[in-house]
Amino acid sequence: MNPAFRVAIVHYHYRPGGVTNVIQRTVEALQPLNIAATVLFGRQPTQPIDNISVCCLEGLDYDEKDSGSPDNLTEKMKTAAEAALGGAPDIWHIHNHALGKNMMLPAAVAKLAREGQRILLQIHDFAEDGRPANYKRLRAAFGHGGPLQTTPLYPLADHVHYAVLNRRDQSWLCSIGAELRHVHWLPNSVPPEINNAKPHSQSGVKKWIYPTRAIRRKNIGEFLLWVTLAKNDEQFAVTLAPTNPNDCAIYERWKTLAAEWKLPVEFEVGLRANSAPWWQQGNGVVTTSVAEGFGLAFLEPWMAGIPLVGRDLPDITCDFKSVGMDLSMLYSRLAVPLKWLDATRLKDQVSTRLSETWSAYGRKPPPDATEQAWRAAVKGDTIDFGRLDEGTQETVIGLLREDATRIDAVQPSCLSIENSRRAVGKNSACVQQQFNPQSYGERLSAIYQDLLRSTVGIVKALPMDALLDQALNPGRFNLLRT
Repeated sequence: MNPAFRVAIVHYHYRPGGVTNVIQRTVEALQPLNIAATVLFGRQPTQPIDNISVCCLEGLDYDEKDSGSPDNLTEKMKTAAEAALGGAPDIWHIHNHALGKNMMLPAAVAKLAREGQRILLQIHDFAEDGRPANYKRLRAAFGHGGPLQTTPLYPLADHVHYAVLNRRDQSWLCSIGAELRHVHWLPNSVPPEINNAKPHSQSGVKKWIYPTRAIRRKNIGEFLLWVTLAKNDEQFAVTLAPTNPNDCAIYERWKTLAAEWKLPVEFEVGLRANSAPWWQQGNGVVTTSVAEGFGLAFLEPWMAGIPLVGRDLPDITCDFKSVGMDLSMLYSRLAVPLKWLDATRLKDQVSTRLSETWSAYGRKPPPDATEQAWRAAVKGDTIDFGRLDEGTQETVIGLLREDATRIDAVQPSCLSIENSRRAVGKNSACVQQQFNPQSYGERLSAIYQDLLRSTVGIVKALPMDALLDQALNPGRFNLLRT
């Protein structure tokens, strides 16, 4: 049977991890739909790949030297895709093209677009949002005076569409000139293997688990605050350690404090020999992250029949709530009394770090940037614990350890486990219905159909600086992301 159409999927590498998992599930979801797909990547995989057409292509990997040429890379991509698919691809589905890890790939994307190729650019991460070194590379290449200044980093045309993980990113792209019909919400699918993986006790939570790699934005201090307030029979665990040296130093400090304080918490339980999947290691899940791209942590626990508690991220979870999920058990702010802290020192710290963050992107913050950031963190006489740096978080936890009655001044003062238990059935059914692999394949196929119906037109560019304005909004500033 001839395929309905052909798709070439492109990414820098095929190493185990988030984007690679998405690509694997994408190909698997397309197979029943009679859509031929091949994957082009730039680094030999670390393990065999079964049942997926793949091609390792020189020039696609991360490239710190900006070597090669866009023309050569484009031709190699076209030749490899045609050989693997038995014909030229009808659609190019390219992941994270503007991440700032390889200057030739976004230039090749622009060349394909100018040739009239139909392209879907799937954005998982923006260099503009928390990756200043990557952004500066892009700015030097594609910005004014750069060797690629006439090449659109974010091409704008009827035959170039974007796919994003959340509607926040969708709104960012639309606010800088993209048409809504060209920017598609494409949420990841949830792995079906965790569906009701094991029965969980409804009588009480004894083991809370935070299934995460403990980088700074995962807000481990807030997790340890809840551990500090644990009941006598409760245990807690974090699954993975960070790998970035900057994150590792802070993580090791939290581990040291947890040991000194004799907290009932284990670390790196996901790294033990023959360790079970996280959903088999606990009967309650906590998340305290202050930033996410997609937010799988808000979906997976329900699939395993496990109650979820912790911090809400409204700009991420609004997508899940819009399809019927009940996340009312989560809090969007953990308020602690400002009088416990040195507010003047803290505000000065916000001002300094904010200026450093903007400077890393080659910008100066507006005069009222510190006030905007402060107003976002402070409400009345309280401040959000998740906006504090780790040293200040340590101070707050120390105060609670000295006098547990101080918890009455914290809002919320406990995790809403009963509300979470009641939502397990509803949310599990919602996740299974809305975020299963079949639904993902149908969403993606519909996007492809839109692209195939598009008219090839003139290629323009979305402004780089305007997207950076969205990411650097002072109201989003958080010390844990500096």
